[in-house]
Amino acid sequence: MSQTISQTTRVASRYAAAMLAAMPNKPEAVSAIQASVAALATALATPTLNAAIKNPRLSPAQRKQIATSCAKAAEAPETLKGLLQVLAANRRLYLLPEVLESFQDQMAAKQGVVPVMVHSAQALTDMQKIQLKMLIKQSTKAKDVTLAETVKPHLIGGFRAFFNGMVWDTSVGGKLTRLKAKLNQAVTQ
Repeated sequence: MSQTISQTTRVASRYAAAMLAAMPNKPEAVSAIQASVAALATALATPTLNAAIKNPRLSPAQRKQIATSCAKAAEAPETLKGLLQVLAANRRLYLLPEVLESFQDQMAAKQGVVPVMVHSAQALTDMQKIQLKMLIKQSTKAKDVTLAETVKPHLIGGFRAFFNGMVWDTSVGGKLTRLKAKLNQAVTQ
């Protein structure tokens, strides 16, 4: 995970924050927007739509049509429709996946939920997931923690948890890398 935040990520985060600020403060409106954002994020995983939003040769009319089609397909409330039209008008539809991800993260943070991405050498057991959630919940003082896990055998053992801009690395691969750095530093002194 990169320590620096890219310009693209910062811009996407600002669009997401603007959408969050423009949302009506009604539970049903929040639920509708969250459902539409999730549906749109899933749709963007298709290669055809993903390629379309990233096409730099689109005319303004084509960008507007894609934004309108996305809004219709996701049954987007006005707040999300407006965001799509702004992204299309500013030639920034390519940012849509990052904007949606940032929106989901900001929404979760607003609700006191910490999303955690876990890379583990082997699939975690249910008990390990519960323990990990409890530890992160205690350290972040979050209301809840959501885990998304990816198995990465090259870690050899242990896990890496990414949350709140931090990395918690207990993997054997991570320990070996840190040991190598220490040994290199000791040799060069």
